[in-house]
Amino acid sequence: MFFLKLIQSIIFPSVFSFLLILSGLIFIFLKKKGVAKVLITIGTFFLYIFSITPSSDIFILPLENQYKIPGEKTIHSIDKLVLLLGGFGNENLPTSSALSNSTLKRVIEGVLVYFSKDGEIKIIISGTDPLGFYPGKEAALTLKLMKDLGIKKEDIILEIESKNTYQSAKNLKKILANDKFLLLTSAYHLPRSMEIFKKQGLKPIAYPSDFQFQGCWSILDFFPNPKNLKKSNIAFHEYFGILFYRLFY
Repeated sequence: MFFLKLIQSIIFPSVFSFLLILSGLIFIFLKKKGVAKVLITIGTFFLYIFSITPSSDIFILPLENQYKIPGEKTIHSIDKLVLLLGGFGNENLPTSSALSNSTLKRVIEGVLVYFSKDGEIKIIISGTDPLGFYPGKEAALTLKLMKDLGIKKEDIILEIESKNTYQSAKNLKKILANDKFLLLTSAYHLPRSMEIFKKQGLKPIAYPSDFQFQGCWSILDFFPNPKNLKKSNIAFHEYFGILFYRLFY
């Protein structure tokens, strides 16, 4: 798992661009200015492209455009919702600050679904720290937030063994069996999640949240912004994940 995360990190646009620029600086010290100029120029160009809104939107749109929020009739026919977790930070902060933005947006959508069905749905929280340093912490924080928002504890099921989407699909087979269920995660994460869950013989109904695509641009969107660099990183992470699972699972 560690080496997989390392490979993913290297191909992140932010890291890849930085490594090109860093290599160029090293060649300056080696007095190979021609090579240095090429590497620094290419690295700077990529850093700019990955940091502007139009490019980052183009990268992430094919992922987010695959599934729509299901209709009211479909939602009301389902009695289980799987909520995939999306990371957390400092557990000593207030819960709303400790959970990542992705997890928060997924939780909010899950809570809205719960109350739209008057509580007649079970929410299954699935996932844990992928590196195993904080097992169950994110799920516990999510559980606390959901309870604070009014969801009954008996309507929440915790699955805290899974370190990635593939493990979530395998571990949830025991709970879900042949039942249809809502699979709620970030829109960019759904293509990979749906493919993995279906390969396990499960019957997920996609429920996208946490959309990143902006789609409406102004002149300011052609200036570099770290939010766009993060969006590009997310897109490349998902493309890598899809390719990895198709090759090895």
